[in-house]
Order: sequence, then structure tokens, then C-alpha cells
Amino acid sequence: MFDGSTGVTVAVSGGPDSVALLDMLMRIREREPALASLRLHIAHLDHKLRGRESAEDAEFVRALAQRSGLDACISAIDVNREAQSSHRGLEETAREIRYRFLLDAARQTECDRIATGHTMNDQAETFLMRLARGAGLRGLAAMRPVIPAHEFDRQKEWGSVEAGIDSPLRLFTSSPLHLLIRPLLAITREEVEGYCRERGLEFRQDATNTNMDYTRNRVRHRVLPAMGELNPRIVESIARTAEMIAIEEDAVCAIVSSLLDSARVRGDEYSVAAFMAQPAALRRRMIVEAVYRMGAQYRRIESKHVAAADELLEESRSGSRIELPEDIEAWREFDRIVFKRRSKKIDDYRYRFDPDHSRIVAGGLRISLKRREDANLFSSLMEEARRERAERDWMMAILDDDILPESLVVRPRYKGERVCVKKNTGAKKLKSLMIDHKIPASRRASWPVVASREGRYVWSPGMPPDEEFIADRQTRKLAILRAEED
Repeated sequence: MFDGSTGVTVAVSGGPDSVALLDMLMRIREREPALASLRLHIAHLDHKLRGRESAEDAEFVRALAQRSGLDACISAIDVNREAQSSHRGLEETAREIRYRFLLDAARQTECDRIATGHTMNDQAETFLMRLARGAGLRGLAAMRPVIPAHEFDRQKEWGSVEAGIDSPLRLFTSSPLHLLIRPLLAITREEVEGYCRERGLEFRQDATNTNMDYTRNRVRHRVLPAMGELNPRIVESIARTAEMIAIEEDAVCAIVSSLLDSARVRGDEYSVAAFMAQPAALRRRMIVEAVYRMGAQYRRIESKHVAAADELLEESRSGSRIELPEDIEAWREFDRIVFKRRSKKIDDYRYRFDPDHSRIVAGGLRISLKRREDANLFSSLMEEARRERAERDWMMAILDDDILPESLVVRPRYKGERVCVKKNTGAKKLKSLMIDHKIPASRRASWPVVASREGRYVWSPGMPPDEEFIADRQTRKLAILRAEED
């Protein structure tokens, strides 16, 4: 059971970086009284990409754990098969599986830290790889020394929590949150290898590190050496640039989050005017943040998606819709831009009002019906209706109960359905009536309609009822239909 001391899951591949990291953590634990109770657990994942060699890596790590007196969580996953089945790149799939494994291992061992052996060279390589893909500030901030580990569930590589950690010791004692820490990020690979030699540490060499089929290896063995001819300290320079970008990125993120909160009308609906009041750079970042808040992964949101959503903000685009990654869509609805999950299928619902069911939830609205109400309430109800119409038209209908059909149902509109709300004006498409009364485009297909059992339109929230059913001062008994957002 968890005894209150901090636990660290150490990602150990068997290479020099991770072996040096483990040795450093063990020495720190021995030398720092405040960390005497620090629990260390080893985690190793065999990606099954190098056959016998990778299996031998796993055995090396197992033996290292035994010599060190540490528990080890060692597992194997066929990453190549996973990449093929998901139709995704091998490197991306391996990364996601690895971090998912590390987080699972940390949870199983009740560790609140995950430590990896990324060095300054890894940082420089990551920066250049993202630069080559055309990344923005978020991507060029590259790897952070300390981030919430659980964010890797959604691949959110930003939002450092370093500000709350004022000393190296607090990496292991600062909070119960699962944190991913990279203690070697300020150390070059050459320095790490020198440490291994000085300490006489054994480690494994991964043959795939020289395979030029992998993007990182091409950057490591070709691009960085070429850049080193211009600046021998190129790794340090790139790492410093990534750090400066990270600081600025955090500031921009805070601003964007605040702007988006201010632009919210309700739920995931935002004011178009609030978006348009911002410079293009902030406006586009607000779009990305809004989509992310819907559950999308940042790396899935491409510039083409942001550009398409930005076009929805143009004045002439009301009623337009675009599809975004991960079953999310954006709608331009009058003065709002709305982000929502794409419906797999519009339910063809049909509910019946009866004495036992006078309240119905449909199309995101709660609809209630009261019948045989005292006609003396007519004036006060009319006044209430006028007040409510200042907020939104026709969310209450006051009808003549003697004329209203006995059996009423709630259903979505029929395709091509036509209604007559005023005498002598002829029938009008219900969809057009919805547009006239500003029913959101994204909700029109499932918007509830109150009708007779035979199908005749009576009333729909936000729109006028059929004039034949409207109550007046001669009405003897009232029927009251109301609707409000669920």
C-alpha cells in the first residue's frame, strides 16, 4: 500500500541515458536525507522491433533491477502490429504506447512520478523534427522538464508545472499529481556517456539508433552534425531557444484560455464578435483551444482545420458547418460559433403526453404541458410570455384547451414538413420557420415539435403555435406548453 512517500517509476530502456538516470536517482536517495524514503520502480517496455536483441534488452534491465534491489515492471507489445492495425506511423505509435505503459506502471506501483532519460540532445532533435513539420509555438516549445503525466493520454505536450517547483528536491515531493519528469534535459548526451564511463556503468546499445529509416536518426546523424559546423554548441543553442519559446507559449496559452472563457455564451457556444475582436493569431489559437476542450488531441488539429473554422467567423457563413478531427464539428449559428460532437444518427423519437407523462425531454429541451388550467390566469400568463419573449421567442405557448387535440406527441420535424401558423397566409416549410426564428442549425434536425397524433403541427419551442389553437379572453380552459434548455 501507498505509505505516503513519493514513488518514482523510472523508464529504463537499458541504454546509457536511462541507466545513468537510474544510477543518479539511487545516489540522490542515498545522499539526501529528505529523500531517504523515496521509492524507485523500474519500468521497461519491449517494443518487439528487434527480435532477440530487444528481448535481451529486457533481460538486461531485469538483471539490473535485481542487482539494484528494485522491483521492475517489464512488458512487451508488438508495436509494429499495432501501427499497422491503426494505420499510423511506427514512431508515433511507439511513443503513445510507451507513455501509456509508463503511466499504467506508475498507477500499478502507486508512484506519482515518471522519470525518463531524455537529454538536451533529444530536446534539440525534437525541436528540429517539429520545425521540419511546420509546428507553431506549442510544438517548438518541444519537451518540458516537468508536465502532468496523465496528459499523455491525450498527447498534450505543453503546460509545464515547473513554476510550482522551486528546487530539484521538490521534483519528488511537491504534489500527489502524476508528473512526468525529465531530470537529464539540461545535460548533453556526451555528458551522460562520460558519467557512465566514470561510474563504470554497463549499458546496452540499440542498433536501430543508426537506422536512417527513422526521422530522429536522420536528424541526429546528419542534420545536427551539419549544423554543428556552423555552431559547435548547436545543441545548447537549440535547447535554449526551445526554453524561451516555452516561456512565451505558456503566457500565450494563459491569455487564450482567458479570452475563450470570456467569449463563451454557454456550454461550447461562443460569441463570434468576441473571436473577431482578437488579432488573427489569438483568434486561431482560441479555435484550437475550443476544439481541444471538446476532447480532441492537439496533434490532430491541423492548420487546415483551424483555417476552415476561422472562415466560419465571416459574416456570410451563418448556418454553415465544418467537420473537425475526432468526430467534432463546428457550426456558425447567427452570432455564435458552436463546437459539438458529431451525431452518429438523429434519433427518430416520438413521445406522448399523457397524465403520467406531462414532462418530456427531447432535442435537448425539457417540455411540460399543463391542461385544464383556469382561464382567469390568462392575463398573468400573457404578461409572463411577453417578458420571456424578450429573452427568446415563443418558449411558452398559451393555448385553448377545448380546441387542442386530446392526444399530443413530441417528435422531430419531418423532412419537407409544412405548417400553417397564421390563417390566410398559406403553409410554410417548418425548416424555413426555424431559420426565421433563429433555431440553431446544428439542432434543427432533432428540434422537438409538439403535434397531434395524426401529425398536425401544434407548436415548437421558439416558434409560434398554429394560430387556430391560440387562447384568447373568451377561452374557458387553458393549456400551457413550456420549454427550457435541459
